[in-house]
Amino acid sequence: MSEQQLDQRSDRNPEPSRPGRAIAEARAAQGLTLDELTAATCIRAGILRRMEADDFDACGGDFYARGHLRLVGQALHLDVQSLIDGFDRDHPDGDLVDELSEDPPRRRIWHLSTIRTLHRRP
Repeated sequence: MSEQQLDQRSDRNPEPSRPGRAIAEARAAQGLTLDELTAATCIRAGILRRMEADDFDACGGDFYARGHLRLVGQALHLDVQSLIDGFDRDHPDGDLVDELSEDPPRRRIWHLSTIRTLHRRP
C-alpha cells in the first residue's frame, strides 16, 4: 500500500487521539526533552515516559493520572479537556466513588472516618 493510500485510509477512518501520543508529539514538536518537561511539571521522567506510551499505571490511579494530564497539557499548551476525554474514554470505570465502594468494609470505614476528621470545624 502506498503512502498516499495510507493517508486516505486514515482520513476515512480516523482513530481517536490517544492522550499519550498527543503528549509525545507535542513535546517533540516543541523540541523539549523529558528532563525539561519534568522541570516544568515536577512529574518524574519515568512517569512521563510511560504516560507518552499511554500507560498511566505509574501515576498512582485515575485521579492522579487526570491531574498529571492537566499539568502536562498546560505545560505543552494542549487542549487539556481533550486529553482528559481521551483518558476517560480508555478508562471508563476510574471513579473515586467506585474505588471506595470496592474497598473492603474496614478500609472504607477508615476512609470515611478520615474524611470526617478532615472536615471537622474547630
